[in-house]
Amino acid sequence: MEQKEILLSLKQQRFTFNNFINLINYLRNMKNVFMAGVFITLLFCGSPSLSWATSSQTVETVQQKQKIAGVVVDQNGEPIIGANILQKGTSNGTITDINGQFILNCPIGTPLTISYIGFLQQTVKATVNMKIVLHEDSKTLDEVVVVGYGYVKKSDLTGAVAQVKSGDLLKSSPVSLEKGLQGRLTGVNVVSNDGAPGGGISIQIRGTNSFQGSTEPLYVIDGVPIADSNDDTINFDSSSPTYNNALSSLNPSDIASIEILKDASSTAIYGSRGANGVVLITTKSGTGLDVKDQISFSYKTTISNPVKKIKVLGARDYATYRNQSYINTQEVSNFPWEQTDLPFPGVENAEGTYLQGPDDFSNDPYYWQDQIFRTGVTHDLNLNIAGQTKGYDYAISGGYLNQEGIVEGSDYTRYTIKLNLNRQVKDWLKVGTSISGSFANSSIVKTATNNQNNGTEGIIRSALTYPATQTQDDLDNEYSMVAVPTRYADALNENRNISFRTSNYLNITLTKGLIFRTVLGYNYTHNDANKYWPRTMAEGKYVNGKSYGGDNWRSSLVFDNLLMFNQTWGKHNVSATAGTSWEASSNYNKVVTVQGFGTDATNGWLLQDASEMLSATSGKGDSRLFSLIGRLAYNYAGKYYLTFTARDDVSSKFAKGKRAAFFPSVGFSYRLSEEKFMKGVSHIFDNIKLRYSYGASGNQAISSYQTFAIMAAANYPFGTSVENGYATNVYNPGNKDLTWETTWQHDAGIELDILKRISLEVDYYYKKNHGSVAIQASSPKHRHLTDTFQ
Repeated sequence: MEQKEILLSLKQQRFTFNNFINLINYLRNMKNVFMAGVFITLLFCGSPSLSWATSSQTVETVQQKQKIAGVVVDQNGEPIIGANILQKGTSNGTITDINGQFILNCPIGTPLTISYIGFLQQTVKATVNMKIVLHEDSKTLDEVVVVGYGYVKKSDLTGAVAQVKSGDLLKSSPVSLEKGLQGRLTGVNVVSNDGAPGGGISIQIRGTNSFQGSTEPLYVIDGVPIADSNDDTINFDSSSPTYNNALSSLNPSDIASIEILKDASSTAIYGSRGANGVVLITTKSGTGLDVKDQISFSYKTTISNPVKKIKVLGARDYATYRNQSYINTQEVSNFPWEQTDLPFPGVENAEGTYLQGPDDFSNDPYYWQDQIFRTGVTHDLNLNIAGQTKGYDYAISGGYLNQEGIVEGSDYTRYTIKLNLNRQVKDWLKVGTSISGSFANSSIVKTATNNQNNGTEGIIRSALTYPATQTQDDLDNEYSMVAVPTRYADALNENRNISFRTSNYLNITLTKGLIFRTVLGYNYTHNDANKYWPRTMAEGKYVNGKSYGGDNWRSSLVFDNLLMFNQTWGKHNVSATAGTSWEASSNYNKVVTVQGFGTDATNGWLLQDASEMLSATSGKGDSRLFSLIGRLAYNYAGKYYLTFTARDDVSSKFAKGKRAAFFPSVGFSYRLSEEKFMKGVSHIFDNIKLRYSYGASGNQAISSYQTFAIMAAANYPFGTSVENGYATNVYNPGNKDLTWETTWQHDAGIELDILKRISLEVDYYYKKNHGSVAIQASSPKHRHLTDTFQ
């Protein structure tokens, strides 16, 4: 019988072979044989891993599981405890014991995946006796960390720098950047000024460093500094400012990494703006992809509910206590009273009208809280397109976020778009650009103030104090002492923010190890807000409606020019950065407040309809900052590291003679784990590093003209008449001696990496401020002067 005939006969007999390709070799030389002989030959002369089973008339060959034994070791032959061994594509797996050994039942030749934290993952084919050698993943210590005006390997750091990678940031699916940072970093405190979606935040690194100056860190996005997170806040009134969070314009899905610079060694290079720490944000590019082009789309939806509601008196209990309170008052005073005198009598009056009593009410303790709280639904969509080819890479992304707050009437909508493009034009020339924009709109509800029981307490406090005996359907007879909670949700309070950022660079390789880099960055934000208190609320009731309108424009232009040097001679490595930085900032704001509207129908949008102008204010500020930058780093044998950093700033915010300041720092680190005498414990301690730094950084976060005497409108006599003009504002004389706040900081730290899975970093720091900005109260004999800064 020929080969084809045998195969045809097998098919006709409904024989099925799992390993058909291997079995075909057994049929090649068979001629003129019976089918039984073919089958016997295949069964007993084939692979020992074959068995057979019958089902109806079908004979199936299946691979037989065998006991696989092996050991997993590192490059030094030391056993790895707890390594994962998994049969690829299945849930069949095990882990290594204290000797690095394992046993697994699986077919011979099946792929096994071996993985362990701190080592590169391997995939090997199963054999009877296996020895797998895992290689260390050096990325942990060799990964690049962004520092001021450059990059260094994590192992080379001499300062206290914390890093959050994109994967860690997105684990909790945050809708805003600050939410992803909360609780992830030691020494970094993220606090919400307002729990509303898109509300203001405050980030503090290692505590508060100033009494009156800003306590916010410096934010740098792709090399371009941006305004403090709450610099765009519009204060319509002290009881309820409209906060704006500049970081909320960033899409967390666009972030590649975030570095937090904490100590003087790392922040001194930012000089006058580094005292409160520095947050470096790097967005994603198209480099480092596993494939040439990549398209990804994600959609996430989440729901939010109040964690706990506060139990208050229900309507029935409230009515009962009100009645008893009245009775107690009358009896103590020996005043006679009738049932109909009670607040809730539960009987008919003389006119035959029934007056509700306690038993006529339900006793829901959460009635008004249920009216203001809801299940908030969030929709988050992101589209990312990235790619790389010879000479260039790109990354394009777009995002949409709609977040409902758990308080009725509060929500936040954000649209973002971003483009990163890098081009290797020549071997010696590389250029790149990062462009991003966002639009956000938020509806804000006044939640709470310091006011109590005067009708302006905010939606939360009013829901806790408004009588449950009056429901949403009974607002005609509203309780006058507390505002109706739901009316806060209906009041207009909107905030819109438009932002645009771009960072453009050019790198020229002058010679091996020497690069000239120039960066031009621009940042623009526009924030506008509108608020209206209708005549149905205490805030607008007695003035026939009150309307606010405000705008805030802010922009900055940054121009950096740097020379970057890096060379290695044997065990010696030297890197240096030197250059200049110039920044121009500008801002303008205006706020208008009017009252007296004939109707609430327009929600106060038409300011000209108001009968009274309460105030119209505006302000403008410009400032310049010029800096000389320098950093020198030395590394010997990958064990000893020394870094000198310095920055000289000149700021237009201060008076002549006070504008310049110098901020130096020094840092040293020692990798004890690289010493030969530590090799005996290298299987336990992967990294041991000791470091110390000392230096200064500053704070110039004051307004542009705070040190100067301000001109103000004033009348002056001219002949027999009084004319309008300008004069020095005696109520705000300024302080020409005001200068930089300077923070000197010691930092000592130890870093440990243990057993490839445990990382420990301990820091001790001591900070001392000099030249702190504080308010000096006016003396009694100058009672007309306002407090001044000193």
